[in-house]
Amino acid sequence: LSGVDLTRYIGKIEPNLYESDVYQWFRGDAMKKKERERKVRYCTRLWLLQEIAGCTFLEARAYLRRERNETAASLAEAYSISEDDVLAAIASAEAKAAEAEAGGDLFHGYGPVYPDPDERIDWRRRPFVPMT
Repeated sequence: LSGVDLTRYIGKIEPNLYESDVYQWFRGDAMKKKERERKVRYCTRLWLLQEIAGCTFLEARAYLRRERNETAASLAEAYSISEDDVLAAIASAEAKAAEAEAGGDLFHGYGPVYPDPDERIDWRRRPFVPMT
C-alpha cells in the first residue's frame, strides 16, 4: 500500500470501523457481542412467549426473570403490583409455556443466555462506542 493515499478512503471505512466487533474489542469492549446476543435472545424469547404461548407481557417478563437477574420483588416494584400477583403470573406463564412446548419447540432454538449472578446489564446502552 505504499504510495496509496488512504485519506480519501477514511470517510468510507470509519463508519464500519465504529460498529465492527474487532474495533470494539480493541477499545476494551469485548463483552459487547455477548451482551448484544443476550438482548436479542431475551427479546426473541419474550416475543415468542406472547405470540405462541399466549402469555401477557407481565407473564412473559416473569417467566424470563432469571435471564435479567430479576426477582419477583423487583418485578412487583417495577410494575407497582403485589408480589403475589407476580407469583401468580409466573405460575400462569409456566403452565402456558408447558402447554406450548407440548406442541413443539416453543423457542425455536433460542435458548436462554444467563448473566453472571452479580452482573447488571445496562439495557439502554448505545450499540457502539464513538471514537473520541
